[in-house]
Amino acid sequence: MKLIMPNGEQALKTNKLYIGIKENTPIGHAINCAAHASLACYLKWQDFPEMQRYVRESQTLVNL
Repeated sequence: MKLIMPNGEQALKTNKLYIGIKENTPIGHAINCAAHASLACYLKWQDFPEMQRYVRESQTLVNL
């Protein structure tokens, strides 16, 4: 099944990134680690069309 956006483009496949952080990690260090891990992911795949489309079309809100 293909999901089609109102503009006629195929909808993004659901891609997920899991960042594992140990429970006993101090909260400030955990937030820092998660931020650096997500940035490293973006920098590694920033030239891929899927990542460019995600950045352009994603409306995900992240609250810290």
